[in-house]
Amino acid sequence: MDNLNELKDGLRQIVVSGCPDKGTSKRGGDSRAKAIEDAIAGIQNDPDETLLKGYIGIKNYAAFGDQREDHSINMGPRHGTIVFSVCRQRGYVGRIGVSAIALLEATRDFPAVPDGEDQYRRKRYLNLCDVLARREKAENELDWCDAALTPTS
Repeated sequence: MDNLNELKDGLRQIVVSGCPDKGTSKRGGDSRAKAIEDAIAGIQNDPDETLLKGYIGIKNYAAFGDQREDHSINMGPRHGTIVFSVCRQRGYVGRIGVSAIALLEATRDFPAVPDGEDQYRRKRYLNLCDVLARREKAENELDWCDAALTPTS
């Protein structure tokens, strides 16, 4: 349960959007895994400033495959679409800590999309951050329902 709480704390600090385990670069290698590693290194080196003014992104454009695209907040590429990103939670200005690193590592290591899945079905797979956010939302809704059904004296 401590690991889950640590990951939840990481979700309060950063957001990881998109599927981290698929994608290829025309130059070879996995640019999404490299983006996660760069985010981890940035947090370890400068937890106060990392991701404060921008985000780490991966775009996909036409037949060019994944391409690294880091941008300022609310900015994006001229061509293509950001398909994977790591950024601070909106409004979070504190130090990004070890729980964010744990979240990035868990996201990186979350089970991959099965090979052979077509593009439409692949988009339906969730990354770990989506799973945790949906779980927390469900827990909050259950707490609200429980409170609403509890008789007051």
